[in-house]
Amino acid sequence: NAGDGFTIEFDIQNDQVEFNENLFEFGEIDAGEIFSTEDDPFTFSISGDFQEPEYIIVSVSITAQPGEILREFEVEMLVGTPDLIFVDDDEGEELDKFICNDLDSLEKVYFHHDLSAIGVSPEADHLIQCGTVVWMTGDAEDPISEAEMTILENAIDGGTNLFIFGQNLDDELQFYDFYERYLHVETGFGDTHEELVGTDNE
Repeated sequence: NAGDGFTIEFDIQNDQVEFNENLFEFGEIDAGEIFSTEDDPFTFSISGDFQEPEYIIVSVSITAQPGEILREFEVEMLVGTPDLIFVDDDEGEELDKFICNDLDSLEKVYFHHDLSAIGVSPEADHLIQCGTVVWMTGDAEDPISEAEMTILENAIDGGTNLFIFGQNLDDELQFYDFYERYLHVETGFGDTHEELVGTDNE
């Protein structure tokens, strides 16, 4: 059904973060219609006293007429620039949950850059701001593009620490200068498989 008098209201329980406007009213939206706020985005201000990045909870309330349609939910939002960015480049395989679980258990504040959702790689300047990058390519057959290598080269030159891992990195990157000069890796040849045999009654 169409909604008339459509409103969205935000609430943040944090004295240092404030929406510049927390109530937005829209006209009628027809059933199945997709509405975008691209031309009038939701914006917020951060106090100058805000020092450390942290996760905050934003409460969202959506109402529409007729029928008093009401939906309430909470969204976790990262405010500030963290010291660590996790680039999830596993092509939507959901291997990221294992890394996120580990980072959460260590109580790390980090930004999860999911390439399959965001669609673009982070810029070198942003990686430099964060300082430490964990980049996971999972089982991707084409793990890192030449454009992404350039981004990482510029970030490393700017002082960024990089930890990168994935199943096919060696196969795909061994012939690039980036692999040896920046990752300091050489490709090994031969069978490295070793069989471990347990001891009886141990």
